[in-house]
Amino acid sequence: MQKLINHVRNCNEFTFDTAGEKSIKQLTLIQIQTIPQQLPFFVILVELAHLPPINSLIHLQIKQLFELIFKFRNNIYSWVPLRKKIYPAIVYQWFEWPIKTAVGQINLLSKCTCHKSSPYRPNEP
Repeated sequence: MQKLINHVRNCNEFTFDTAGEKSIKQLTLIQIQTIPQQLPFFVILVELAHLPPINSLIHLQIKQLFELIFKFRNNIYSWVPLRKKIYPAIVYQWFEWPIKTAVGQINLLSKCTCHKSSPYRPNEP
């Protein structure tokens, strides 16, 4: 984890995405990709249903990662309006609200048009 923290400390650009359980409208996954000046890059997946205890060292390190990522001088690129999507995660107290980081929106399409709708979930976009 310390290697990841050191890597994030040296990055100032990130891509950010979230996923959620639509049936209960709950944020379940935070996905972050580092965009370093030199390779390698890292992809960080934070599954919110499987977090360590709040008083554990790893939980404190997750908080440190988010604090480093959301530093004022950093740039975050997102496919969705990030401030709206990340808001439910403020309960974990990993970052200050409102976010002061510059956020750029990458994909301006209102919905995915890259594949057919799932036959198992016909009402999902």
